[in-house]
Amino acid sequence: MIAKALSAIAFDRNNRASLQTQLCLRLKGVIQSGSFSPGEPSLSSRELALDLRVSRNTVIAAYDRLVGEGYLEARPRAGLFVNE
Repeated sequence: MIAKALSAIAFDRNNRASLQTQLCLRLKGVIQSGSFSPGEPSLSSRELALDLRVSRNTVIAAYDRLVGEGYLEARPRAGLFVNE
């Protein structure tokens, strides 16, 4: 379910907002809509970058921002998960 929801993210490359910002906003929207359950794991940054055809740094920056804002939580040696 996560892979399907995240791989459907589309970018507007003519938008003034960076790809990182667009990805962050879309991920927030998906989380806020309840499409992901609390505790559900996110895709790896490599996998999501490949699916979306963006740089891994773009995904990492968006994930870091979402961790900082409390939407995702990092679990050592386990990955990123939707925060409760």
